[in-house]
Formats: sequence, C-alpha cells, structure tokens
Amino acid sequence: MPEWARGAAPPATAALGAGPKQQTISRMHRRDFSAHDRLLILSLFAIVIGGLSTIGAWVPLAVIHFFTNLFFFQTLSFRATSPATHHLGAWVIVLPVIGGLV
Repeated sequence: MPEWARGAAPPATAALGAGPKQQTISRMHRRDFSAHDRLLILSLFAIVIGGLSTIGAWVPLAVIHFFTNLFFFQTLSFRATSPATHHLGAWVIVLPVIGGLV
C-alpha cells in the first residue's frame, strides 16, 4: 500500500500532471464530505452564538427606544417612535448631548 493511502499527504506529482490513476486518487482525497460528531457540536455552538448575538443586538436597540421615549415624549415605553413629532422646540438641540452623557 502506498504511503499516501495510509494517511500521509498525497504525492506532489499528482498536482503536476502525474498519471491518471494518481490524479483520480488525489481528486477523491479532496472530495471527502463525511460528517463527524464535531459537526453537530460546531452547529450547536453556531446556534448559541447566533442567539446570543440576536439578544446582544436587541438590548441596545430597546435602550435607544426607551431613552428616546423618555426624553422626547416623557413616557416610560420601549415602543419604537420617531422623534420627528416632538414638542420640545429648541431643547431638541440639547437632548442628543444629554443622551450621549447617559
């Protein structure tokens, strides 16, 4: 049995135009799509990280909504509202500065 068939790297001559048998074996070696147990663990890690990232994106957005409602409309709410309909007059210039300090 050749060395590369026992787990060693395939010969470098297969990529340089060696015989058709060696090229076929080299192609078969590259086409290993078998799944291992590690694939399931990696998928579970991806699901957990994706869920945590979703929560990590939602929390700052909810805080922005809360402070927008608090400062512009004087209400305690997480509802998404636009500050375009405020009734603060010139104080609207100072509010972003105060929000940046919070």
